[in-house]
This record gives sequence, C-alpha cells and structure tokens, in this order.
Amino acid sequence: IDAGCEPLSVNFLSETTLAQSFSWDFGNGENAATENAAAEFVTDGSNTTFDVTLTVTHALGCTDTASETVTIFPSALVDLAFPIDSACSPLTLTMPAFEGVENIMWNFGDGSTSNEAAPTHTWENNTGELMAATVTFSAQTPNGCAGNATTEVFIKPQPVAEFSTDFD
Repeated sequence: IDAGCEPLSVNFLSETTLAQSFSWDFGNGENAATENAAAEFVTDGSNTTFDVTLTVTHALGCTDTASETVTIFPSALVDLAFPIDSACSPLTLTMPAFEGVENIMWNFGDGSTSNEAAPTHTWENNTGELMAATVTFSAQTPNGCAGNATTEVFIKPQPVAEFSTDFD
C-alpha cells in the first residue's frame, strides 16, 4: 500500500536478508525495532505524505536502508447539525452543503432520499405522537475517502383547530 484514506493502518513486512537488527521510522513520530511492524497514519486535514524508512544492520556492522513514501488522504469532514431539531409538523429544513465531496446521499429517515448537494426536505407528522426521523448523510472525497454523519429531528404533531355551528 502506498496511499489510502485516514486513518490508514499499514502492516510492513521486511523482505530483508542477512540482517540481525531492524529499525523502522514511519515518518509520523513512531518507530519500531522489529523485523515486521505496523503503523497508523492520519492527515493534517490535507493530503499528507510520510517517508517510511527501514534501516537494517548485519551482525558485523554493515547497514542498508530502504524507503517508501506513503500518501494519506483526509476523510470527508462532515458534521450534521441543524438550526433546530424539534418543531411542529410540517418541519422544512435545507440541508447543509459540504465542500470537497461527491457521490452524495441523503436519507431523511422517512423513506425519502436525495443525492443533491443541499436539498430541502419537509417532514410531516399526522400520527398524533412525536415522530423521530434519523437523518443520515454520506459522501466521498475525490480520492474515495468516505464521510458520514447522522442526526435526529423530532416532528411534533400539529393539531387542527375546527369547529362547527348549529343554528336553529
């Protein structure tokens, strides 16, 4: 693996011959002194590269070094928060737009979905009870890194005022 989405866990398998000691430098502040090693990589919010180096030493003191660059792509950063989370029916909200994502999918928790960037959705509650809808958002960055967010909205039943008259 030379590239992937954060957090990326990588197992490094040494194919070294004639070495008795091993020194891994993962370029992320972590090190290991075993023949095979593992490391986890995260980004600083942008595409981030790490130079991974294996230095091996023979018992008589000779050394060799091998290096490879690992590129880590950030996950889609999405946070789903609405200005209100509870209202009387009907509740209409415009979903937030997220930058740098594609393959968008909204699920409004009432059987409705959308693949628009920032759709407007209306929930109606005609049940007489409090209705909860779980809203989920999923998308990917152009590098294929996923991002997901979930929140709940509560739709209160709206009473209907009516009356009749009886004139004799």
